[in-house]
Amino acid sequence: MRDLGEILNDIEETARKTGSDAMEFAKGVKTDLTEMAGSAAGEAKEKLEAIANKVEELADKTGDEAATLAKSIKKELIVRVVEPKFEVFKDSAGEYRFRLKATNWKIIAASQGYTTKEACLNGIDAVIENAPKAEIVDLT
Repeated sequence: MRDLGEILNDIEETARKTGSDAMEFAKGVKTDLTEMAGSAAGEAKEKLEAIANKVEELADKTGDEAATLAKSIKKELIVRVVEPKFEVFKDSAGEYRFRLKATNWKIIAASQGYTTKEACLNGIDAVIENAPKAEIVDLT
């Protein structure tokens, strides 16, 4: 599967093409996005599928209209789908927790339980503030 950078470049390239060239190109990009959606879960999967459909729509546009739609698709992919994110949720015991998901949608950090949402959000702030300065201590 191609990486996201290649897909984003192809989206921009599709906006420059017209007719059957654009349609063929868009189909290839849509296939790649659909493969990515297949390995994603939940909300990310739905967003990738919606973006894949927009890429197909892009092939029908030309000129400024195509360029504008391509920029919109690119922004959606980068900001809404691929950026790392903290998710706040309630566990089965009713406690608030957060998890940090990487750009591949895998959980790379998970918190302890908090009794209030405010305390949970403070935990996220503490991670954001302290992680860049944290020393790696090898205890093996």
